[in-house]
Amino acid sequence: MNALTTDQTRISVCVALLLSSVSTLTQPASADVGSFVLPEDFLVDIEAIREAFGGPQVPVALPAPEPEPEQKPEPQPKKPEVAQKPKAAPVITPPTVTIQASPNPVTAGDSVTIRWQSTNADTCYASGAWQGNKPASGTQRTKPLVDDATYHLSCSNKVGGTMSRVNVSVRSPAGVSLTLNANRKAVRQGRKVELSWQSENADRCVASGSWKGNRPQEGKFDTKPLDDTSTFKLTCSNSHNTATAIVSVAVRKPILKWREPTSSQDGSPVDIAGYWIYWGTESLAYDDSAYIPGEQTEWWASLPPGDYYFAMTTVDTAGLESDLSPEVLITVE
Repeated sequence: MNALTTDQTRISVCVALLLSSVSTLTQPASADVGSFVLPEDFLVDIEAIREAFGGPQVPVALPAPEPEPEQKPEPQPKKPEVAQKPKAAPVITPPTVTIQASPNPVTAGDSVTIRWQSTNADTCYASGAWQGNKPASGTQRTKPLVDDATYHLSCSNKVGGTMSRVNVSVRSPAGVSLTLNANRKAVRQGRKVELSWQSENADRCVASGSWKGNRPQEGKFDTKPLDDTSTFKLTCSNSHNTATAIVSVAVRKPILKWREPTSSQDGSPVDIAGYWIYWGTESLAYDDSAYIPGEQTEWWASLPPGDYYFAMTTVDTAGLESDLSPEVLITVE
């Protein structure tokens, strides 16, 4: 064998070292001075080394290092599972029902208002004095009542039903009482009278006849001067009853009217002291008489109805009486 030159000897040593190092890449590093660890991306081109020193070109690739084992997280202890409580089913309770009537009691002929309220109800039905399906709550006006009435309301759902009722008392309507009076039953023509009245349980009063218009439930009223016999009527009422009162006032008209004479038949002046009035039911047969003072020119008398014959005389201040006047026939009503 030929002796190696110094350069060839160095190349051989380097290649041997490199090949030895490649075989130990996966081995852990040790304290051996002749061993070392190549980085992961290290690649030795032997042919390039050989070419640099004149040897054949044979590339040598070093194997990639094995990946480090994956670091798995340490398992965490499991929390104890808590048992889930099952959801409770909804609780359905029987319905509630309330019912009222207003006003209560009520006067016969009036109506009432029914009010009701229910909870947890699917259906409601009325019976008794009213009938039919009803909503869960509401109001309803009744027809006019003449007798006591009971209103039932039944409401139900899937688990049961409830019934409520209200009794309505019907009372008789209050009667109306009324009094009407005049301070005089008869007056002379042209005089006034005072009317007075009083009512109970009345809402309004209306005057008619010889007076007109609305009047209070009680009071007094002065009439106008009366020329004829007059009838005064007053009607007082409430929503159910009516009362009427009537009072008549007789108006006495003068039976006789005359003018005062100013002279006697011969034309001489006369001083009148008074008059005598004579009357009877037959002509020229006078059964009654009355003296009238001289200042009056009318004669008022209360005579039974009928036909009467009248005649008059004058009396002067000396006491002398004149002859009878012509006779007149008057019908007294």
